[in-house]
Amino acid sequence: MRGMITGKVLAGMAAGTLLAASPALAGIKFFATIDESQEVPVRGSDATGTALLELNDDKTALSIHIVIEGLDFDGLQTPDDALDNVTGLHIHRAPAGVNAGVVFGMIGPSHDTHGDFHLEIDGLTATITTVWREDEGNNTTLTDELPFLFTQGLYINVHTQQWTGGEIRGQIVPEPASLALLGLGSLIALRRRRTNA
Repeated sequence: MRGMITGKVLAGMAAGTLLAASPALAGIKFFATIDESQEVPVRGSDATGTALLELNDDKTALSIHIVIEGLDFDGLQTPDDALDNVTGLHIHRAPAGVNAGVVFGMIGPSHDTHGDFHLEIDGLTATITTVWREDEGNNTTLTDELPFLFTQGLYINVHTQQWTGGEIRGQIVPEPASLALLGLGSLIALRRRRTNA
């Protein structure tokens, strides 16, 4: 019938998604669009950013790659404007529209004690790369924060000299292909449990 999706079609779609996303089997991918509209309260900033994150298969390390436009990481791009200098870059735990404490710090106050070991900042391209490992965090660990990562309960906040509480922010969300793979994996696990019961 027109407009109806049968179980076979759904299974075919899931298989197609799995095949199309096979490179994603290397890990579970997340992203964040970072801008002023997500800050609480909203700021008047033109700065923006994008974050790509990948959780390894063992769920023991989250690779983080962030690119920011319109802010200064080393003071060289806009030496006459100290207000746009990044003073902090963190992951916080809270749903969209709510502020909360730091769970993983990359730059500035509340930075993770391990963070400097594998943090790379390219001031010229405003690119930050790091890895959040399973036993690291600000009074927590990556392992403890995984449930919040999977339920969009973590966000990236970029703090500046002008906006010490945060100038731009982005909620971390799963990429659709990774979300489909997670759902398929859960379905397979559920069927195996029922078969073994």
